[in-house]
Amino acid sequence: MNKSIIIFAIALAMLGGISAVSAVEPIPGYIVPVDTNGDGLADDFNGDGISNYDDLKILYDNRE
Repeated sequence: MNKSIIIFAIALAMLGGISAVSAVEPIPGYIVPVDTNGDGLADDFNGDGISNYDDLKILYDNRE
């Protein structure tokens, strides 16, 4: 699967645009994304245990 499509899908999921994301690869230099609240969506990309602005910035900075 195209990396940019995966990142876009995750960003949409964080904004409530889709219901699930699968086959997520880590962004270079970061952990494998984690679902911190049990809703089935990856929302923690930097490993700090919460979904916040920093996670969205990581997605934005690593788009293709």
